[in-house]
Amino acid sequence: MGTSKLRKLPSGWQWIGPAEPFINWLDPDVFLMYPFAAGHVLPHGSEDSTWILHAQYVCPIGVNADDLGEFWPGQGFSPRPPHGWRRVLWKDVAEAKGVALRGPLSERGEAPPCDGWEAVIDGPLFEAATEDAFVVPAEGSMSQLELEKLIPILAAQTTTTRMHGVLSYMDSSGYLAVPGDPEGIRYALSFELTGMVSNLLTVSDPNDRVTPELWWPENRAWLVWSDYDLMGSKIFGSRALIQQVREHPDIETLDWFPDSAH
Repeated sequence: MGTSKLRKLPSGWQWIGPAEPFINWLDPDVFLMYPFAAGHVLPHGSEDSTWILHAQYVCPIGVNADDLGEFWPGQGFSPRPPHGWRRVLWKDVAEAKGVALRGPLSERGEAPPCDGWEAVIDGPLFEAATEDAFVVPAEGSMSQLELEKLIPILAAQTTTTRMHGVLSYMDSSGYLAVPGDPEGIRYALSFELTGMVSNLLTVSDPNDRVTPELWWPENRAWLVWSDYDLMGSKIFGSRALIQQVREHPDIETLDWFPDSAH
């Protein structure tokens, strides 16, 4: 079955066939259905997990807040912001606002990292150039900053650089329509880890510049999950890998689990 009707992927990426044979190592009721792997559950072979909180920024006084260049905040992968913009950590926003670094509660439980968290910047904090000179974390994907720091750690923990992945279940461009089947067939894709960021930066349309929802190396040494509307990504792997991620000075992590005490 051809893939010509699926989304055009970044340079070097390719569709590799129906997703089922590639994702059948993951529990479909945990990693492929809401609320996904938000708690302590781990995929086969992993020993630990943590959340990576997507970067947020302010434009300080003296920097032109209107000069965003190629930076596209919002849904999907975001390049680095223009020179002069300053990253602010979620924990610093929480402290400045006097709020907890936790999500709100609903009938579904505590929300994962998203725009419902009060630690997401939403006002003129940290001497912003203007009242609205801030950028909230990207939804559905880590940004260039996090990926550039994370990829060398991931590469050192696998013997293969070839990745497998699937787009979000909410993204119809990752499904091939089938007559009589309202959902169609979900497709898997592959790409080289070392070229991931540079490949994404070649995509001119921000709406197509997205990382997979789930992606992992061929040997399944670890797993990255970025849900469609979350502002954090969860990474699963060995204890050594997760500890390296936690200790990296430029990656903000959070050991948040919704079944822990609020």
